[in-house]
Amino acid sequence: MFLRVFMYDKVKLSFMPYDTHKYRGFDYFWRSATAFSICTLFTTLIVYPFDVVHTRISSDLTHKGQPRLFTTTFDCFNRTHLDEGRTGLYKGFQLAILSSILRASFSLPIYDTVKKMTGNKEDGFLANFNQRVGASFVSSMLMSLFLYPLDTMKRCQ
Repeated sequence: MFLRVFMYDKVKLSFMPYDTHKYRGFDYFWRSATAFSICTLFTTLIVYPFDVVHTRISSDLTHKGQPRLFTTTFDCFNRTHLDEGRTGLYKGFQLAILSSILRASFSLPIYDTVKKMTGNKEDGFLANFNQRVGASFVSSMLMSLFLYPLDTMKRCQ
């Protein structure tokens, strides 16, 4: 996440060379969604092999008294690379990219929709803060609910 946020401003600058206030409506939305999707693609490309190794090590269950299949993280990287090649470290990458792009494209619009539905009943910093936290919680839960099947399919490959 840190890498994605770090890259986002640089990539967004190439899609929005002028002040961001000059872009309105769908023009702003497609530019920011495209910039975030490109950042997501690059960061997923870098981080995805670690996710595969994490999934393999955590699913390495053995019976009592039997040795584990992988002893260390490096061992898992090495064995996966030797047994399956580089493509073994990127199994399910397409679903991870699809899931990330869908999350990037819909999380902010869902957040705005939920925030508008709650309305601004009270003024003040605390009421506004609670409204934003609540809207972000609901939108995150909805996105997780919609994208959970893709995440499960990605981990099963």
